[in-house]
Amino acid sequence: MWLMELRAHPLMTCSGLPNWPPVWMWTDGNVNKNPKGEVGTLVEVQVSQSQRANRFFLVIEYEDSQYMGCLQFDDPSFRRRVCDLLGKYCGHSIEEIGSLDLSISIAGLEISMTALKALAILEAAVLECKKRNINTLEARDALHFLEPHTQPPWLILQYRTALDSDWTTAVGREGQQQVLRATFPGIRSSVKELLGKQIDTLARRFAVSQDTRVGEEIERLATEYGKLGEPWVFVERPASRPTSAP
Repeated sequence: MWLMELRAHPLMTCSGLPNWPPVWMWTDGNVNKNPKGEVGTLVEVQVSQSQRANRFFLVIEYEDSQYMGCLQFDDPSFRRRVCDLLGKYCGHSIEEIGSLDLSISIAGLEISMTALKALAILEAAVLECKKRNINTLEARDALHFLEPHTQPPWLILQYRTALDSDWTTAVGREGQQQVLRATFPGIRSSVKELLGKQIDTLARRFAVSQDTRVGEEIERLATEYGKLGEPWVFVERPASRPTSAP
């Protein structure tokens, strides 16, 4: 696993744009010093009360005053993990927190979902829907992850409706697959747009840091971006089967 600082991690984004460091708003103290960047010391992490919130808040002390910043995320799973992590770093400087190696600090856990993984799950469902019941928790999680990034929004709704359709008859399975085949290319195009934004974000960071790890991630995403630029071709395949134990 290669190293990745929090400040340069490709999932530290909101609407495809970098979310670190947050913008600081003065909340307490005699003078507002209008701090910018990685300044001050973290004193508190405040979690939004909404279960579907995509954000949390950092409270810092800087030159005898307090400030609050909001971190918003595209990836809800990554948001939860970063929130839990930063809660352990109260008393540390924001600059130090920006340097945290997330490949180690998030306890070796993989991100539960990425755009490419979600897309692969939905593609497999399209290709295999005549062979198996594709209305699974995994498919629904993939739709939930991609929903904020998919335009127009009705694509996700149409795919989700197709998941719920009757697949117990040959006619039902055929109808389900026809809807999915018509819907999937639009979702795929939206993922391509998202990757393009992530590449642009990383390119800006690389121009400043010249970090080879960021450059390697750009190359990896660029390869996937190129694949998504090719027309999608429907080729029906058998359902995936678990590997048998020896």
